[in-house]
Amino acid sequence: MSRLHPPVPALALGPPTGADPNRSHLAERFALLAEANGLALGQIDPRVLDLALAAVAEAERRLEVQSQRIAYLESLSVTDELTQVRNRRGFQGELERALAEAGRTKKCGVVLLIDLDGFKAINDTHGHAAGDFVLQTVARWLDGHVRPGDTVARMGGDEFAVLMRQTGSDNAASRAAELDRQLNRLTARWGGRQLKIRGSVGLAAYSPGDDADTVVARADQTMYEKKRARGPRALKLVN
Repeated sequence: MSRLHPPVPALALGPPTGADPNRSHLAERFALLAEANGLALGQIDPRVLDLALAAVAEAERRLEVQSQRIAYLESLSVTDELTQVRNRRGFQGELERALAEAGRTKKCGVVLLIDLDGFKAINDTHGHAAGDFVLQTVARWLDGHVRPGDTVARMGGDEFAVLMRQTGSDNAASRAAELDRQLNRLTARWGGRQLKIRGSVGLAAYSPGDDADTVVARADQTMYEKKRARGPRALKLVN
């Protein structure tokens, strides 16, 4: 005759005082799993349940940490380390998504390319730390003067880009002219001196069927046309 086991006390699914608030949720999931397998909770030793819940909680914590780490590493691949705006790769991806959206919705937009004038002279005269500070100043300023859905990027060196989604060419030209005007009034205070910031802005509209490289090339061309039109003044360092 087999020996009878003493009855196992009923399990309390709510978390005890000071316990992990997720315990109740995990216990309910455990109960559903047990029920699906034809096992009553009353047949499970509470110590086994506690160990199972602790293992599940730790696994979920590790997955969350890993997910956050992956998201962080992915953000590094599309973010400019110095300025914390998008880098060229990140901008390329955003533009390709905007072009795909334009193909679906027929809503167009524009790309601005901004090249800082006289930037080499700032590095040569005041040092690379001053140049880095100017780049950070421009990036922060641009990021604060575009719409929430627009994208600011540092394409490399002293060149920036702005993607304006769902914007008509007339409105975009007006906004670009205003950005140009305000940008060329910016200053960056460095070492007790005010470094005046100057830049040339080019604009290219995109439409359904355009590709990213072509749009950027058009914006690049208009930017350099503006820089050439300004002549030697565009290359002069102004302290």
